[in-house]
Amino acid sequence: RVSSIPQIIFYYLYTFIFPKSLSINHDWVVKNSSFSSFYLPLLSIILFLTAVVFTGKKLLKKSSESFRSFIFFSLWFVAGLSLHIQIIPLDGTVATRWFYLPIAGLLGMIGIILQSFIICQRDNHKEIRA
Repeated sequence: RVSSIPQIIFYYLYTFIFPKSLSINHDWVVKNSSFSSFYLPLLSIILFLTAVVFTGKKLLKKSSESFRSFIFFSLWFVAGLSLHIQIIPLDGTVATRWFYLPIAGLLGMIGIILQSFIICQRDNHKEIRA
């Protein structure tokens, strides 16, 4: 089950970005560690987590209130995703409907990031004009 975790998380993140084919249930197991079934999803997840940590550090320097909200939504995302990564076996490997709870945390993180960049751009434009 542990070797399936990177592919499960990759499936949910990929489906969030490119919702091409949604289905009710998928049943697959990673039996051997090939590049496409284990290492590529693992590398993608590491890059995603690095971007989240880097963004969190930037928000900590800019605004502690935005950082607290970012941490809240990050924990929401991780807690929601941890329910469905097959630590406790479920009736299928992945299902699109299981991502509804973690997607709220992911959308919250994206909202905090966009809000902090928009506010920073507005402040920079005001300083330039003044």
